[in-house]
Amino acid sequence: MSVRRIVLPAICVASTIVFWAIPGTAAAGENDAPVALKIALRELARGLESPTFNIREATSEQLISAHASAVPVMLSVAKEGNLEAAVRAVGILEAIYISADSKRDGATVDGAELALDELARSGRPSVAERADVILESHYDVRERRVVAEIKRLHGVPKYGLPGEPGNGWNPRFNPAPAPMDRTGDGSKEKGDLTWVILGPKWTGGDEGLKQVARLKRLHAVYRIQGCPVSDEGITRLRAAIPGLEVVVRGAAKLGITYAGSLGNEKGCVITEIQEGEAAANAGLHPQDRILRFGDHEVEDFYSLVDLLRNYRPGEVVETVIIRDDEMKTVPITLTGWD
Repeated sequence: MSVRRIVLPAICVASTIVFWAIPGTAAAGENDAPVALKIALRELARGLESPTFNIREATSEQLISAHASAVPVMLSVAKEGNLEAAVRAVGILEAIYISADSKRDGATVDGAELALDELARSGRPSVAERADVILESHYDVRERRVVAEIKRLHGVPKYGLPGEPGNGWNPRFNPAPAPMDRTGDGSKEKGDLTWVILGPKWTGGDEGLKQVARLKRLHAVYRIQGCPVSDEGITRLRAAIPGLEVVVRGAAKLGITYAGSLGNEKGCVITEIQEGEAAANAGLHPQDRILRFGDHEVEDFYSLVDLLRNYRPGEVVETVIIRDDEMKTVPITLTGWD
């Protein structure tokens, strides 16, 4: 029997003793325990490189049970260990990630996810590929947690069906249409999370954009006038999510969807009306054509968007529309984005 086969179980036992001893080590100082634990875990992690399958398996199980404490050690092994150990370390991070989510241990979930993110960008192809697959296969975990955080920071996540024409998507600048919010209540039953509204009530600032940046499948962010984020923060967000569209809007909204141009005709033809928003509250219908908004003629949808930037939620605007070849003037009380 090799020396390694004899020594490793002893290391495992010693590690277990350290785990149990830590809660009672106040006399030794709070900073001593994490160092001792880290050393024990590093020694334990040597078992991932053992030529014996049973030892590798037993070591993996013990590292998974170490939970959050094992995350930084597994990150290091995945970067520096041999290929067998590195791939196992990624698998251990996945197990910790799933277990922590089931236990609603947010701090551990975040730590494991950050480690996997870092590995997905690493220079080791096998490790990076495995980490990326894990993050994609458990994207629902990330999305659920990020949505909760975005709501806490007073952002508004929206769900829709990618590829449908969207509210305010400008084809002159954006090659693909925006997703349309079709759920009303923000549930995921009728589509995926595809855009996020950041309005004046956003309390996350630039730091909170790091949460949005975790949503790698996000299509668009609506940046509403008065939102307390910087241009630099938006630039970093775009870099973090390739292909992300950032749509700038005024604080007031009508709540209409526009699907296409009218050729040479002036005005904005409404495609859909969003319940509970200004247009719906004023009694506007799909196929109504908005000709005048306040004191200004409406050339097209985009001129209407520009005009809205001059108003605030709660203001009443006299709006001229055409419905069934009949011209009407309708007072509209504008709503807001959040």
